[in-house]
Amino acid sequence: MVNQKAIIILLAVQTALLAYFAYAQIGLQKQISALKTIQAAPVVEPVRESEFQPGFVPTTETLTSRDIRRIIQEELAPIESMMDQGATTKYRPGKQVVSVDTPETQKIRADISAQISALSSAGTATQAEMAKLETNLAKLPAEHRAQALGELNRAINAGYINVRF
Repeated sequence: MVNQKAIIILLAVQTALLAYFAYAQIGLQKQISALKTIQAAPVVEPVRESEFQPGFVPTTETLTSRDIRRIIQEELAPIESMMDQGATTKYRPGKQVVSVDTPETQKIRADISAQISALSSAGTATQAEMAKLETNLAKLPAEHRAQALGELNRAINAGYINVRF
């Protein structure tokens, strides 16, 4: 009798350990496949300094990752110059660059304001609508883009536009 109880207990422990190791192996296989997927992802090519042009405005309706990098570099340029100067002056985005308000810029700003008003009226914004708005925003010079983004930010924060990112 004692031997049968010991064998049953050992069999139960062995079955439990076998189930645990099988479960752990499945988890490891999932992690390995996830790492292989990450490893197979395309490598993003950095923007070369020679390709950067201040005031770059994309001419097509779609923005590539390279265009977005250029816009970000343009936005960060005043901050970088401030850091190079030893941070002796305070950064003020609207006061750094002054440009002339051209008719084309006025038209783009009017289009953006109309888009924001339409989105506010609808109450929600789809990804396609936001992509179109972002494309128009990218066409503006930096200080006008900051003003338009402020207008969009106020509408979203006030709850007039519900956006899912």
